[in-house]
Amino acid sequence: MKLKTRLAVAFLTITIVPMMLFYLMAMVLGNYQAKSFIKEYGLTEPVDFFSGNSMQIFNRLTKRSQEDIRRTLDKNPGKYSDPDYLDSINAELKSHYAFLMVLKGDVIIYCGDDNIKEDEALCAQLPHFGAMKGDLEGGIYLDGESQHLIKQMDFTFPDGEAGTAFIISNVDDLVPEVKSMLREMLILGAMILMIAGIALTLWVYRSILSPLNKLQEATKKIRDGNLDFTLDVDADDEIGQLCQDFEEMRIRLRENADEKIQDDKENKELISNISHDLKTPITAIKGYVEGIMDGVAFSPERLDKYIRTIYNKANDMDRLIDELTFY
Repeated sequence: MKLKTRLAVAFLTITIVPMMLFYLMAMVLGNYQAKSFIKEYGLTEPVDFFSGNSMQIFNRLTKRSQEDIRRTLDKNPGKYSDPDYLDSINAELKSHYAFLMVLKGDVIIYCGDDNIKEDEALCAQLPHFGAMKGDLEGGIYLDGESQHLIKQMDFTFPDGEAGTAFIISNVDDLVPEVKSMLREMLILGAMILMIAGIALTLWVYRSILSPLNKLQEATKKIRDGNLDFTLDVDADDEIGQLCQDFEEMRIRLRENADEKIQDDKENKELISNISHDLKTPITAIKGYVEGIMDGVAFSPERLDKYIRTIYNKANDMDRLIDELTFY
């Protein structure tokens, strides 16, 4: 595999693959959390955590409570003058991240959240009696420093005075299940990226760095004069071709080194032979010169013979020296 192909695969591994895995795992996790959410709060309609519509989630969380309140208001509206009963309704709504507010006329007779009761801006935005006309699915969105989903249910107290029950959900924040899902998705995404990074690192190390390490070790061996090894790299990319060229260079260097050793050996043999050939006439010359010096050549004929022999040996040496120069 060529390096440019490896780079393309690495790009896909570190980008597209984690994105696909993250999307797949997010869908699985989202479906699991949605089913758990529906089961936990007894919802009858599906919830989409990925729609980005928190209003839908808070609307469906309080739908059943809204239906129960509506039935009670139709049958026995007097209960909404009883603080204990209202506390029980509010406790149930609190478990669904909402609270209850009851108005008699324009006066707030019950509020399940003291902070909201003191929020004059929110209270001023509350719809008037008859605005929703008893629509169970109805709800309005109040925008301000904090956002709220308001469900209004109008009724009439036993004394004939108009009353309104509000289910109020603060939609600024996410429900804990959504927070948990987002936290798990974040951890999951980090794990996917980590696993993809580790896999990519191992792949790059085995396919690129490992041959380079072998090439570096081979370079050090050649630097130290060691040519008796084999660089074996099973790769067909540019690095593999480089290693093959390096191995061919090592073989050529080894052949040159062997040739040099052979040449040195032959040169030594040549010098040894020439030295032996030179030593023979020199030995003869020394012997005849010593004979003359010792007076062995006492007659003119013998002296002439010795001198001629010395001369001939000197010519032999001259010829050998000429041959040495030629070599």
